[in-house]
Amino acid sequence: MKITGIIAEYNPFHNGHAYQIQTARANGATHVVCVMSGNFTQRGDVAVMDKLSRARCALESGADLVLELPAVYALGSAGVFAKGSVGTLLATGCLDALHFGSECGDINLLQKTAAAIEQVETLGAAVPKQAAASLIRGQALLEQGFEKEAAILESPNNLLGVEYLLALRKAYSHVATETVLRKGAEHDSFENEGEICSASQLRRMLVTDPQTATQYTTQETALIFKERKNAGCAPITLKQLDTAILSRLRMTDPTYLSRIAGVSEGLENRIWEAIRACRSFEEICATVKTKRYPLSRIRRILLCAAIGITTKDQEIAPAYLRVLGQTERGNEVLRIMKHSAKLPIILRTSDFDQVSDRGRRLFRLENLATDLYTMAYEPMGECGSEYTQNIYSYTKRNSKEQ
Repeated sequence: MKITGIIAEYNPFHNGHAYQIQTARANGATHVVCVMSGNFTQRGDVAVMDKLSRARCALESGADLVLELPAVYALGSAGVFAKGSVGTLLATGCLDALHFGSECGDINLLQKTAAAIEQVETLGAAVPKQAAASLIRGQALLEQGFEKEAAILESPNNLLGVEYLLALRKAYSHVATETVLRKGAEHDSFENEGEICSASQLRRMLVTDPQTATQYTTQETALIFKERKNAGCAPITLKQLDTAILSRLRMTDPTYLSRIAGVSEGLENRIWEAIRACRSFEEICATVKTKRYPLSRIRRILLCAAIGITTKDQEIAPAYLRVLGQTERGNEVLRIMKHSAKLPIILRTSDFDQVSDRGRRLFRLENLATDLYTMAYEPMGECGSEYTQNIYSYTKRNSKEQ
């Protein structure tokens, strides 16, 4: 048995994601465990479909078990995202390998880059925890003669891969690592290449031309998206939540904003002035962003402010393992996790009774995030859906069909 972990957002699940799972299988994985962002994503956006639907897409397209990455980490910097997702996988206690995509496809070069960053940090180079850290890290690497390693950080998937490796090193983990060369269009590209296009382009097509989009997704994703669209629950965009988010932001003040994750160096004042002057989420983002504070960071900050995610919240280590869905092979992993897991396993809402205070804080924020997200449904979703929705289980589905 070889249990391989994959970190993803599946926003939405497409042919490139299916290829990655196939590659993990080709590398010997008998069971694939995915850690997936919930209803909000790392680029500072809403997911095009709710998390349970996206988990179902993954399970029907090759994954075995999907665990949730709480919004606290999903709406963090690359380092926070990596800390939460890698920490979640390690807490299963049964992970054999971590498999991720990269633009370079060279695990040795990525490992060397992670080691070089640790060396540079040991030498005392300034590597801030906030935004633009990758740029300053790259400059620090260049100054120390690590030219190839610095170039690695210029590509988004390479950058995330290095953050995963750094998180593993900080945890003193000996889990094997694998990378697959990213196929198809570049990140955020408007171009299509064969049967694979960027997730950004695919999200745009799901809004404007869903029929064409189906050729770039698995058949299962296409069917699930159609089902959710007919129910008024997809595609979801930030524009649908514009008024809800703006009304929440207008009730804040600089003191509140100063505690929000991602805010530093007096940025709260600039954000608050923009909130008072602007009439949409995107207008606030455009007003606040600078070269030092890129758009993705500002978007994450504003969403964290709307939900209430603070800097201290992102410092919390993972506190539970929440299952979003599983196949029969996923059930085999869960049986192992009952003995190996280092954190409580959450299969139903009542299981949260066994988590720590910090775990309850994470779940409370997850509730707030979902209640905000479901305001985009037509008709609008009810509050408290985190307590009422059931996870997707292949076992339950098959038992009903028999």
